[in-house]
Amino acid sequence: MDPLPQDTALSVGLEPVRTIAHSTAREGKVNDTMSTEKSAPPPAGIVVRAAEWIGTAFGRWQRRRAAARDDSFVDQWKTAWNEGCLAHKAGKAERDVPYLKTPRRDAWIAGWRWAAGAPSSDQPKKVRLKADSTADASL
Repeated sequence: MDPLPQDTALSVGLEPVRTIAHSTAREGKVNDTMSTEKSAPPPAGIVVRAAEWIGTAFGRWQRRRAAARDDSFVDQWKTAWNEGCLAHKAGKAERDVPYLKTPRRDAWIAGWRWAAGAPSSDQPKKVRLKADSTADASL
């Protein structure tokens, strides 16, 4: 009778001896399930990558749109504020607001009120030195 080669299986369904000897050195299904370490996520498929790209592009578009809206609001506020400031310097009254709706109306009034409380640029500024304040106290 011929001896069977090591790598062939018997007719009863046994695995070859060589495979059995090496299978103990390999990680099996049981070892992976009992592992507490997190395995690397599976590679993303084309659908997942497409969804990520669409989400990123949509988010970028929303952020740009919001930034443009905010910049427009700030520009309108600054323009109305400067107009209110110049209107006070031109001698207009606070009730002469050219805008009917807020926030431009509020900005114009804020500029007008700021100009009303600000020192005039036509008058020279009074500089008071520390020595002057002690001289006033002794009088």
